[in-house]
Amino acid sequence: TISQGANTISTTGAATFAGGTFTGGSVNISVTGPFTLSGTAFTSTMATLVLKNNSAFTGGGFIHNNGSVQYNQSGVITVSGTGPTFYNLEFIGEGFGVNITATAITVANTLTISGASLINLNTGTINADGDIVVTNSATGGGGTGLINIVGTVNQNYTGSAAAGEGALPQLTINKASGTLN
Repeated sequence: TISQGANTISTTGAATFAGGTFTGGSVNISVTGPFTLSGTAFTSTMATLVLKNNSAFTGGGFIHNNGSVQYNQSGVITVSGTGPTFYNLEFIGEGFGVNITATAITVANTLTISGASLINLNTGTINADGDIVVTNSATGGGGTGLINIVGTVNQNYTGSAAAGEGALPQLTINKASGTLN
């Protein structure tokens, strides 16, 4: 059993959670190497979990703890396994691509695409139950993945400030109820 409390955690190698219990605290966690959740009851931090490499959600359980998960890496990364539910999810455009091979990822609160370089969501599906905010200022990018707007409450989509910036991949609006602004 590991309880983070108010202690920042930063790893430069792989972070593998294969058993036991991890309880996140109130400050950031940063993982530079691959992140693997294969058997731990993992409650994330209430702050930001920064992932800078591949991530695999193959077992155990991921509880978002109303915190944020941020992918921030150059190069191509893969998100695999059973699609987790994130509270806030941010992809920072630094000229990289994301291959989502996991079953669909769900974002309960806010999906953010930010940064100054392009980002390609190459494959996979992200189900957005909340708002989508695009502040990415790069032209190009997007990819062939799918962002599926499926929330049952009112949702807001805020695009980039200038035409042609912050391109998204495929976008589907499939709301059973609520309004998309």
